Amino acid sequence: KIDFQSNKKMWIVVFAVLFFFLLPLYWMPTQWNKVERTWELYFWNSGTMQVIAYSSQHITTLQENVQSAFHETQRLDTIINEYNPKSEAGKLRIALENGEETYVSSMELWNMLQFAQEVSEQTNGAFDITVGPLIQLWKQCGKDNRLPTPEEMDTMRKQIGYQHLAFNIDNYTVKLQDSTKISINLGAFSKGYAVDKVVDLLQKEGIAAGLVNMGGDLRCFGHKKWQVGIQDPRVEQADEPEKVLAIIEVENMAVATSGHYRRYTEIQGKRYSHILDPRTLQPVQNNIVSVTVLARNNAMLADAYATAFCVLNIEESMIIAQQVGIDAAIITHDPQSDKYDLHTTPKFEKYWKEQPKW
Repeated sequence: KIDFQSNKKMWIVVFAVLFFFLLPLYWMPTQWNKVERTWELYFWNSGTMQVIAYSSQHITTLQENVQSAFHETQRLDTIINEYNPKSEAGKLRIALENGEETYVSSMELWNMLQFAQEVSEQTNGAFDITVGPLIQLWKQCGKDNRLPTPEEMDTMRKQIGYQHLAFNIDNYTVKLQDSTKISINLGAFSKGYAVDKVVDLLQKEGIAAGLVNMGGDLRCFGHKKWQVGIQDPRVEQADEPEKVLAIIEVENMAVATSGHYRRYTEIQGKRYSHILDPRTLQPVQNNIVSVTVLARNNAMLADAYATAFCVLNIEESMIIAQQVGIDAAIITHDPQSDKYDLHTTPKFEKYWKEQPKW
């Protein structure tokens, strides 16, 4: 039986010595292994996926867990690839094109569709997943080097509009409000959704910190700061080498950038943006050249609003950004003076590591 009272001084010395030697272990930084992988994607989203992961796991375990990110994209292909007729989104697209009411077979796709409707309502139709036929029309016109005919535009006016879709949460069905046959395209936010799902998977695998990047839509997670470059939109040709205009520093944040400066269609010697305004059925013709959106831990949100803000005017975008709880940096170009201007939400300023110099 130990008499603590009689040996009080001795125990104080023992605890002090232990505290002195163990305290450095508490403050010692975790030794992380790092794995970085890049894959070419051949599913709904052609392009490149980059994954950078940090973990205290054994390097072999970490490599296996990172590999699971690629398998997750294969799973997602069976859900959200509307171009695949066997996927859930593909079956839904075909049913809507045939004018049929259809059952959405997974909560995953249902939640995506509900999210899209909410963004459409928030942006007064500047974001719209029924824009698929319009995208195909302008692509074909680019190949034919012609503008759409009045008859083609009349057909588009009947087919485009998120208001055509009706959702019944009681039996998870999607149907048409009228007899109009429409189509869907999830490309304006599916990359962001995929990034979120891959991040969720990596976190479940016990990876402490990392970054997932799909074609410029990225999300970082964990207790680590990342420096992200914003591309310089002052390019003359789509194949010019990329240049960094500015750098932001983020942590547990999603970043999405959209713009008109590299992707466009040329018809009869005039450039037309690849981003279409569902309300006018025309390629966007405003002075916005680049939009970068930041959303905390939500790449799907950042992706959707980066597209919408390319369509809306500056004032509308700034109001909506603050309502939704996201931050944005919008670059505009005045072709008359060849002047570029930067417009940001108030809180965006805190993320600058290197601001644009012009």
